[in-house]
Amino acid sequence: MIWRARDAEAAAAKAKASQMTAVALRNPVDEDDERLEYLVSGRFGSGPDDRGFHSVAWVFHGDLLDHADADTVKSAIRDYKNRLDKEFTALAEACDEADAE
Repeated sequence: MIWRARDAEAAAAKAKASQMTAVALRNPVDEDDERLEYLVSGRFGSGPDDRGFHSVAWVFHGDLLDHADADTVKSAIRDYKNRLDKEFTALAEACDEADAE
């Protein structure tokens, strides 16, 4: 599984931008409307009898266990967190180097 998080409401707002007024585009999303979702690369099917097909799809965090078993989700979360830790550490070090100059 490959994971990438995004804010579902912000993505939906971006998709509907052509339908939104300028004021709606400038205003922040209400906290009540925010939902975290993940970009998941994997095999998706419609049920236990469906072998499914490989795809990439945005999945809301509450729906992850509908698409993968708990061990797979835990492993992917660990891998994702480790990758983020490395990325943020490298970014922090680059910022420290920039400050030192």
